[in-house]
Amino acid sequence: NYTSLVSLVLKSSCDTLASFPLNCFTTLQRLTIDNCRSLESIFISETSSSLSTLQSLSVGGCEALTSLPQGMDTLTALEYIRLFNLPKLELSFCDGGLPPSLQYILVDFVRITKPVTEWGLQRLTALLGLSIEGDDIVNELLKERMLPISLVGLTIKRDSKTKSLEGNGLRHLSS
Repeated sequence: NYTSLVSLVLKSSCDTLASFPLNCFTTLQRLTIDNCRSLESIFISETSSSLSTLQSLSVGGCEALTSLPQGMDTLTALEYIRLFNLPKLELSFCDGGLPPSLQYILVDFVRITKPVTEWGLQRLTALLGLSIEGDDIVNELLKERMLPISLVGLTIKRDSKTKSLEGNGLRHLSS
């Protein structure tokens, strides 16, 4: 275990790294993994100790990545998650849920396999910012009250079908 490491950036390196065990880094606060071409999974071992220190997780450009950790809700200090350019990742935020401490979610160029209605965004009472792409997601968000009232920033990208931002999905937001 690496007990003093609080920040780790793997960028355009570790070309043979196939999996990354989060539980080996018990004091890690910030993790950035960018352009690790062979990385297939990031996981939390079932026998691991608490991962209550990880605050920021950014993963992108990992062409082979197919899975994120099960039990993301156990990352109780996680405030920021950015997932981008992960063509093989089938994102399903509803499996186990998201940590309630999340303040920012940024998702770009990722295949989303579960409807946004099942993500449980309303439970994220600390969520301040959401950046997301795609016609289907935007249309779902605008239909229903799925966003937490704490949200102060919403970025919508690559949405070519939405004709109006009217709807019940934004009316309840106080900011």
